[in-house]
Amino acid sequence: MWAEIERFFQSYAAAYNAGDAAAVARHISAPSLLIEKTTAVWSTDADVLSAMNRLLESYRAGGFVSSHFALEQVVEQGRNDAVVEVAWTLERRDAPPWQFRTGYNLHGADGIWRIVVCTAYQETAARQRAG
Repeated sequence: MWAEIERFFQSYAAAYNAGDAAAVARHISAPSLLIEKTTAVWSTDADVLSAMNRLLESYRAGGFVSSHFALEQVVEQGRNDAVVEVAWTLERRDAPPWQFRTGYNLHGADGIWRIVVCTAYQETAARQRAG
């Protein structure tokens, strides 16, 4: 399962690196949850795409160049579910990188993994610290 999930996150990072909101959104289930300071529910594919457009715009405004990740933990929960801890580094033009960890609940169906819950517990603080 680790290798499958690593391929999933390689594709997810590549979508961010391409600045392709639709490709990023295809990695996220609808409905899904984003848990940060509050909880956001994305009920439809259109909700997910809108949120990814906003996120990519905020990344571009912060000088985003590319993302790199390391899987830190994969906890299998049966054949089709996993909880994953990812360490991210987002390289930026003329600025220190953003480095943070994010937790994900993934669900697999028909050989396709998707994020059903994203717990972004370090990103906001990391972006504020790095400026």
